[in-house]
Amino acid sequence: MTFRTPDLPEPIHLFQRDGKVVLAYGDAAAQDALDPAETLAESSAYAEAEDALGGDYALSFYLAVDPVLQLVDSTGAGSDEQWQHVKAYLEPLGALAGGAKKDGDKLRSAFGISVK
Repeated sequence: MTFRTPDLPEPIHLFQRDGKVVLAYGDAAAQDALDPAETLAESSAYAEAEDALGGDYALSFYLAVDPVLQLVDSTGAGSDEQWQHVKAYLEPLGALAGGAKKDGDKLRSAFGISVK
């Protein structure tokens, strides 16, 4: 499925292929999701997000903050005064991360935030 709107310069793609579910902003991002030059797990930002969980947690949720900021800034909302106020608090953040690990018969979870 592809979503296009005059409010965004690039389309938003949502699709499933090769065992992956992809939500991508722009054609290049959608193609890169299928055939990346580097995987997310190989990036330093991903490693920092894993470290933010503080232990042997398997990373199962990862949200990089910079692309979200760039997306909002590319729309009309980017010049909104309230957005600019909130953005100042989000800019120092690297990523939000969540994960889980098995501890005996219990499943433990953690949430972390990496800072630039």
